[in-house]
Amino acid sequence: MDRKASDSLTTHDSTNSHCNSFLKHFKDKITQIHVSFLVSVSSCNIDFLVVHQSCRVFKPASLTEVSKLILSSPKKSCELDPILIFLLKSCLHTLIVPISKIINVSLSSGVFPSHFKHDYVIALLKKSSLPANDIYSYRPISNLSFISKVLEKAVSCRLKIHLNCNHLSNVFSVCLQINHFTEFALLKVHSDIALNIDTRKVTTLTF
Repeated sequence: MDRKASDSLTTHDSTNSHCNSFLKHFKDKITQIHVSFLVSVSSCNIDFLVVHQSCRVFKPASLTEVSKLILSSPKKSCELDPILIFLLKSCLHTLIVPISKIINVSLSSGVFPSHFKHDYVIALLKKSSLPANDIYSYRPISNLSFISKVLEKAVSCRLKIHLNCNHLSNVFSVCLQINHFTEFALLKVHSDIALNIDTRKVTTLTF
């Protein structure tokens, strides 16, 4: 089915022990990031915003919405997908009802299916100049199933609507917003500094 051949990894004698070594290495990295994140958050004094209208139930997705999400998604597939994505799209008129049912059950129950959390992890060299036999030279690339990403998009659309309707979005945030680019953030910072200079104010920029 035109699957790409896997890249060669470090030399090993036992496949099981080799996979477990990569698993332990990547798991330890994630654990360290998680711990450092918890420490940084606990050291901050954050005033949480009180939301008057909570988001308790997600609106069901129509067949048209699910169809648009699928057709607008890339055709990239991974080993977790039962069929290639271009085949799924070509048979969408037959598969759209069960796929929409899966998505709406998840939206109504508030439960993300456990098997959607499984991913296919590929170890790739960080740089071609790094030693290939060193496990620390690799970084993990996680591939999720196609339907799980469609479900994520459906949830994302509903969260964005809720945030915008309740004025919870940061108007100056350019991250992951449509038609917002890093150039806008740079122009905003440059404008603020220029205005402060004109009014003889001291400006400090911290990254």
